[in-house]
Amino acid sequence: MKKVDFTYDIDKHKMFIYSQMPERLKRLYVGLEAMKAGYNGVAEVSEQFDVHKHTVRRGKKELIGNYKNAGREWETSKHPKEVKVYDFIDKELGK
Repeated sequence: MKKVDFTYDIDKHKMFIYSQMPERLKRLYVGLEAMKAGYNGVAEVSEQFDVHKHTVRRGKKELIGNYKNAGREWETSKHPKEVKVYDFIDKELGK
């Protein structure tokens, strides 16, 4: 039996659907694709969809939410940024 390669068709349809999306959904979509790709996903997805790496990172951050990051950020002590420390299900957001 002959093997058929559908990857070209899938990529073509993926790019067509991506081109029809509004900007925010595009950002979320490339963030999701980068998360699915795993290690080095940001670079692969930014090259595949021809978007900047910061756009992909922002999409990932929007999907994850406003949770504590292990990295350091300098903030003034008078107005610290509100973050959630634990990654529990948020009943208000439904996630």
